[in-house]
Parts: sequence; structure tokens; C-alpha cells
Amino acid sequence: MKLKVFRVLPAALFFACLFATVPMPLVFAAGWHVEVTPVVPGDIRGGAVDADVDDAARFAWDQFIALNWPALTIDGERDVADTTLPFGDPDYTGPLVWHTFRHKVEILPGNGDPAGYDTNDVDFGYSTLPPVYTYGEDVGNDGIVPACSGQDPVASPALINLDETTQIGLNFMFAGVAPTNIDPDVNSFPQAVRFLAQGNKTYYKYLVDPDALETDGDPLYTHPSPCPSDSSDPDYDHTYCEAKRNFTAVSGGNGTPSVIPGIFVDFPAGTILVKGAFRELTDAEAASGRFYKTTVRYYEDISGTTDHCYWEREWGLIGLHIIHKTPTSPNFVFSTFEQVDNLLTADGDRVEAADGQFLDDGGEANSTAPTLVFTDSEADGPALTIVGDPDNEADYCQPETIGDRLFYLEVKEAAPNAGYICQNHRDHSIPPHVRRVNRAAHRAIQDYIGEQGFNDSPFLYYRLVHVQPEPFDESEIDYNRKNGNRSLAAFYLANIMVETDYALQHFSGRLDQGLKTDYPANFDLFNNRQTYQNSLTFDGHTLVDTDNMGGCMGCHGVAQLGGNDFSFVLGGGRVGEPEAPEITPPGTSNPPPGDTQPVPDPVVDPDPDLDPDPVTDPAPEPIIKVFRG
Repeated sequence: MKLKVFRVLPAALFFACLFATVPMPLVFAAGWHVEVTPVVPGDIRGGAVDADVDDAARFAWDQFIALNWPALTIDGERDVADTTLPFGDPDYTGPLVWHTFRHKVEILPGNGDPAGYDTNDVDFGYSTLPPVYTYGEDVGNDGIVPACSGQDPVASPALINLDETTQIGLNFMFAGVAPTNIDPDVNSFPQAVRFLAQGNKTYYKYLVDPDALETDGDPLYTHPSPCPSDSSDPDYDHTYCEAKRNFTAVSGGNGTPSVIPGIFVDFPAGTILVKGAFRELTDAEAASGRFYKTTVRYYEDISGTTDHCYWEREWGLIGLHIIHKTPTSPNFVFSTFEQVDNLLTADGDRVEAADGQFLDDGGEANSTAPTLVFTDSEADGPALTIVGDPDNEADYCQPETIGDRLFYLEVKEAAPNAGYICQNHRDHSIPPHVRRVNRAAHRAIQDYIGEQGFNDSPFLYYRLVHVQPEPFDESEIDYNRKNGNRSLAAFYLANIMVETDYALQHFSGRLDQGLKTDYPANFDLFNNRQTYQNSLTFDGHTLVDTDNMGGCMGCHGVAQLGGNDFSFVLGGGRVGEPEAPEITPPGTSNPPPGDTQPVPDPVVDPDPDLDPDPVTDPAPEPIIKVFRG
């Protein structure tokens, strides 16, 4: 067994992670101890090192429930559950606990200080409400985006601020089932999925506290981007830039040195970041009770200009990605949840049951249409193409055949981007033990809402995809066990709505021109590794292990290598402007409306006694992969 060494935190800091100020109602537990409670768990039972898959999945569900509890939203209160309100009320559309986390632009404003920032406050003004979204000076109006023509200006902005339109700049994501009959001046791409990133109080305080890394230092949120390489530049000695140089001396040094020579970014235990995905719902979806709905803010270009304006409308939550640093997981615990109706066939049937069990993808031969062909080479780098002509739109998924399927349009030139790519099923199936905990969680919620007098709840229609409690190397994948913490599905953790394209569903190593690659070698002198090591484990300042990790943790590990402790938000720095859709052909014409398709009926739990399901997942060869080098 590989040795992992982790920092041990003081007990006081451990208990500070638990939102101890939240009044605790009677805890309702059912099924494998999945708890319907507003208290965010501080750690995985037994710790993250070699965590049991069931314990890790229960931890993920416990935090999902706590973070989706109705929130207090009076000025001076964030991250706090309203314990006078029950979880899962089907009529509740107000803010949830994670909604009150600060949006990235509330932490790293395009100009000036975060709204309410006060170094004399114990939380540095974190809990100031309502939110203020201040972008860069190029936006004009002191960085405040105006309302669109036809949108009444709002005094209190929506807490859901969808200012991202791509999957980390790799592709635009669409839902075929989503409506197409929306006024294009109101929503130019109603089938497009939009995203946001937010951080909790622990994250915010670390970024704005001048003493976070050194006494009387520079708050991290003020860091220049990029840090200057010229030592005569006044910003060269910025606290963040010094910390970044110290860390990258190790992360880029092939194991020499192996000790970080000074201050470095190291978020405290209890740090939580979330990424959410929302979209416009059809009338049938909105009325189905299967989606949590709330008011969101999103952005469009003002006609004839490159300036932006905002709209606020009620949309549906379709995906939630949660990363949580715990006392036993300094590399964060990564877990991700999806709405259960995301993956549909062209005819509108569900590809998977509510727990994630594969049902039917309509008889498609491969996970995508067209079929993708990927190669990776140390000499030539990565390449991704299609079976067919990658420059011929006719060889891609056609608008008239998309139906209700998910589909995406690649942005990077290195990826096949002359047409749509339809997603027939996920590339790595949700494994039996995760499905079993999903069913236990659904039962716990069902029993709880029954006690509250509700017949249904939208949160019965979300499921855990998987959870990554600690890094492990690609060479450690156990291809024979679907249920282990070293399974293929655990390694390649990906949310079908947030991380959909090939590079993200198959991530390991790093990105090169928008494609994943395990080359060139890094840390080849440390433990004799020959592949790119993207996730580092430290004991204090000392590097003790490296891994070529996959999925969400591996991808965020690229941010760690840059000295940002797994946080792309910190690495990105001040947020200059919100994103509005800038989708080039063929994305400018949407496929036919999907409003006439019926909402799928719930699937009866196939396994009431919680025994593992028989394996009926699709054959794991939907994408042709060729490795050489």
C-alpha cells in the first residue's frame, strides 16, 4: 500500500469546519446513515486515506443535503441554514446554503475591494448582503453590468450569478430537451448550459486576510495576473507571487528541491468551493417537480456592441460540483451531483435510472456521435478526431437528429469542432456501490419529507456520480473492481453536465491545446515517474508523494501545480467581465424544440434490499483510444 502523509490540524480548527453556529434540529437518518441535517460534515468517517467507497459516498451526500438546505439571507448571514424551514420543500424556490457562498467576482472583484470588505470585522465583511457583482473597468459603470432592455433593474441581485458559458473554455454544452422558442433577445441560446463558481467563508477569509500567509502581507485577492518575472517590478514581491514562486520551485523541479522554501498557498480545512450548472427549463420540466428551480442572473451582449447586460429568470439546477478540504484530505474531497434526467435518448427516454443504473441509450453503438478517436504520444502530443472527416459538418451529429440528447460544440482548434458531438451515454458508468448509496439517500429524503408532510421533493431527482477522497496514480487503477476506491469510475470522475467532452471525461496528466495528455514527463526524477504528475501530497512543506491523478482532482491538480492549492478561481485572479454566449457556427442554429417530449416517469427502485445490482452497464469501449510513445 502506498504511504500517504497528511498534516494533522488542531481540534479547534476541525470543529470550526462544522458550521457549529447552526441550530441543530432532530437528525433524521435512514438507510446507510445518510443524514438529512443542515450540519455540513467535517470529514469522511475514518478519514480520507484509503476511504471506504460507501463512507466517502455518504459524506458526499451528507454535505449535499446540508448545502442544499434553505438559507438565511438577511444582511450579516451567509453560509447559515434556516432551521425553521425543512429540507426539500417542493414549493421552495428561495436561496439554499451554498447559494450564499460568495461568487468568485464577490471575492476577486474586477476592481476595488470586495463589497463590505473590512479588516476590522472578524469575517472581513464576508456576510454582507445583498451581493454586489463588480467586474473590471472595461465593463464601464464602475464594473456594474446594467439590466438588459426589457429587464427591470433589481435592487437585490440574484445569488446565482451565471457568468460562465463554457466548460472551462473547452466547449459549449447544450441540452437537446431544452426549449428553443425563447425570445433570442431574452436568451440567445436557451439550450446552452451556463455555470458559476463560489467559495465559502473559510475560502474568502483566506483570500482577503492580509495576515493569511505572513504578518502584514498582501491580501491574495489583490494579486497581479500574471506575476512579474522581473525582480525590479514592484509587484514581484507581492505575497501571492512570492508564495507562487516558492511552490513552483518544487512543483516544477522534478523533485529537486522537495521542500517548499517559504510561504505557500495552503487553504485551511473547512474550505469549500462549488461549481453549479443551470439551464432554461421547458414548461413540462418546470411543472414536473423534478428540478430545483430558483432565480438566476445571466448575461447577454447588448445588440450591436460587445458590452454586456443581465437578465434574471427562473431556471433549473442540473449539476453541482463540490470540493471540500477536510483535516484528512489536504488535496480536497471532490464529489459531483447531477439531475437524473440529464442524459436522454433522442426520443426523450432516460438513459439511466434515478440511481445511475444504465437502462438504454436507444441502441447507439458508441458513447458519442460521431465516434471519437484519440491518440497520445510523447513525440507528437495528443490528437482527437472523429470517424469521418473532421472538417465536414455532415459527418457530425445533425440538428435534425439530436432530439433530446445532450450535445456540445468544441471551441479549441485542436479538437474536432466543425459540428455538434452528441452524447449517447457517459464514458465511465456510475458503479454499483455509488448507486446503492444513491438509493439509500433517496430513501432517507423520502422518509424525511414524509415526516414533513410532503409527497415529493426535487432533491429526490439528483444523484451522486462519484467521489474522490484522495489522489492515486493512473498506474494504480483497479480495472477488475467497480466498487473499490481505485476503480476506473473513481479515477475519471466527471459530471456529465460540467465535464462532458473527451478531455474532461478522460482527464489525466494535463491539457495541451484543449486535449488531455500524460506527456511530457514531469517529476521523472522523483520516484522514477515517466508521466505528468499533477497532484502532489505534502507533509508540511515537504513533498512526500506525487500522482498522475485523473478526473476532477487531477484537473484541479493543474491549478495546484501553479501554486494555487487546487483553486482555478484564485489562479484566475480578478474577474474582468462576465461571459455571454459567443457561439460560432454551427452553434448559431439550434435543433428543433424538445418541449413536446414527455417528462420521463420515475423508475421503481430495482433493489429494495440494498444488495448490489447485477452489472448491466454498456460495454466500456465507446471511444477508440490509441496510445503510443
